Amino acid sequence: MVITNKVELKELAKRQWMFPAIGLQRLQTLNFTSQILPEVGGSRSWRKGRFKKCFEEFQAALFAYALSQLARSYRWEYSYGESQNHEYDCAIRCHLPKDDGGVVVKPVQLKELPPGALNPQATLQGLINGLTKYTAPPEEEILVVAIYINRAATISFKELRIPKLRVEQLWLYGFLDPVNCFLVGNLIANPVRADFDYPRFPLASPVEMMRATGR
Repeated sequence: MVITNKVELKELAKRQWMFPAIGLQRLQTLNFTSQILPEVGGSRSWRKGRFKKCFEEFQAALFAYALSQLARSYRWEYSYGESQNHEYDCAIRCHLPKDDGGVVVKPVQLKELPPGALNPQATLQGLINGLTKYTAPPEEEILVVAIYINRAATISFKELRIPKLRVEQLWLYGFLDPVNCFLVGNLIANPVRADFDYPRFPLASPVEMMRATGR
């Protein structure tokens, strides 16, 4: 299912939409600048102050880019920012052929499995169990949940348990190394895995920047 509410679609149409690769490049440049200029309002961590929003947008852009690599035939865009009712963190728009629905918009809730050094108690299973708080009438589930795996981890899908969720889709994505990334989903129905390369920009990848600053 997709967003069909005309009022909500009208509001979303007014927002800024961005191609994922362009968004990643802009955010990477901002991250680099914020690290080298902390004395003028920058930050060596995207988790502090106003830069926290930049890190959240990076997750949205990376997820949208991952989807664009999974389905390269279509044009993908994302718009970061909470909905008016705070039910999702960003929206993703896909331009399908008219016979397949035309332009479709999906609401996305962003989650992160943080580095172990920041929160060693956090687990992927715990994050997934917490998704039961999202509710929707049966057969009307529309929310997409995207979990950014931000640590070195081995995921045993045989041991992972997916509870009864009132969301439509559940995806995992992240970096395998500074260049290679992965996307796995939809974990609720017929999951597949796709590996893809992080786009090449003049600056280093976010993972290389984080390692260089000890984060």
